Amino acid sequence: MRKIVIPIEIKARELVAKVWLAANLADRGYQIALGNSNSVYNSFDILKPDIYFSLSAVNHKRRHNRISTLDRCGTQIAVLDTEGSAFPGFERYRQRVDPAILSMVDYYFAWGQKAKEAAIRRTDSGFSKNVTVSGNPRFDLLQPELRDVYHDEANSIASKYGDYILFNTNFGVNYAEGDALADYINESNRDLYQKQTRLIGEFISLIVAMSKSSLSQDIVVRPHPSEDLRLYEQLFLPFENISVVRDGDVRPWIVASDAVIHSSCTTAVASALLNKPVFAYTPHGLSPHESPIPNVVSEKYEDPDALIERLHSVESGERYEIDADQKNKLKHHIANIDFYSVDRIANTLDIDENATASGFDSEFEPTTKTKLRRRALQTVGQGFLEKYYYKWRRDDENGYKFDSLTLTEIRTILDRFPDGMVPDNIEVKSEKRVLDVFWLQTSG
Repeated sequence: MRKIVIPIEIKARELVAKVWLAANLADRGYQIALGNSNSVYNSFDILKPDIYFSLSAVNHKRRHNRISTLDRCGTQIAVLDTEGSAFPGFERYRQRVDPAILSMVDYYFAWGQKAKEAAIRRTDSGFSKNVTVSGNPRFDLLQPELRDVYHDEANSIASKYGDYILFNTNFGVNYAEGDALADYINESNRDLYQKQTRLIGEFISLIVAMSKSSLSQDIVVRPHPSEDLRLYEQLFLPFENISVVRDGDVRPWIVASDAVIHSSCTTAVASALLNKPVFAYTPHGLSPHESPIPNVVSEKYEDPDALIERLHSVESGERYEIDADQKNKLKHHIANIDFYSVDRIANTLDIDENATASGFDSEFEPTTKTKLRRRALQTVGQGFLEKYYYKWRRDDENGYKFDSLTLTEIRTILDRFPDGMVPDNIEVKSEKRVLDVFWLQTSG
């Protein structure tokens, strides 16, 4: 049985879709290791992957070293970019595909035709055989027959928060990690940084004006996973009808909302595909990012008063439908609007003539720190870690990416899928030597 390793970087964004992908690959006869990316990176000697799904092909020294090691060990490399969707032009796409990394890639799963073209243009023409336009499994879950996976969470949110307008922010200038801000500001994006600095004030002013405008709904502000939550919490503390939250996946929050406002964020695409009224606020004609795609599927407003007036007419249950022109534009960037990404990914792996167990040749030597962590895990056990270590990680300011993962969470997600959408005979087992990593395979 071939082993596939699928890392998760930002749990709230990726977990449900990667459980969906893992379940479908398990149904094809693969054994899947799924879990915290940092744990995965330090455990290749234990997991011994035949296929490894990289989070991107972005130029990064540690990523290059990691993939080089796996390549030498006989592992096939697949790239399923976590952010490979709606960029404005080739230059932004090319930043996601480093030729040195692509030279070691066996499967490149492109979100859409635009991403495929960028990957091929960054390599030689022979690389095209390695590229499949698959879309991304996250967007499978927005299709009508699958979106009920968010139903229970959405009902729980609605019962707690009532009727609300959801405001999704996406401002890189408000990085949660202090060192990342310095990396963010460089010559190539200094103008973007200055524009975002100006625009974040405009968006905050809009939210305050909405709060004071006697809307029938409350306001929920949901910062991007990489943003600093504290800025919004402090600013909106005096307003009883504004909540700042970042719990879990954004999709149930969209489902439970009456409407969504965004700052050129790809959550606009998810909102539109979930049939929610979605509004792009572009004060002075400016947008915090250069990507036009989120705005293509949205009602656009430059004037805050006009937007607030429109919001007063939004009713609970109001549906939004993208038209044929919007759908065609969107499909160039996110292909799987009307097919399942997981099927194309699995089919591509299945038809590979070299798809046999690689006999992982482990030259991977874990660090001393990793060895000590493994010894601690064996000594204190998973229960102790769940009670104490996970709590510390949740409280840590950098724990927003991945606090913990349990067997119960994965099984609960599998149970939420509608009947017949995932196999009934999937076994989930903890990898006891590695924190936050689990094996999925079918029984029998």
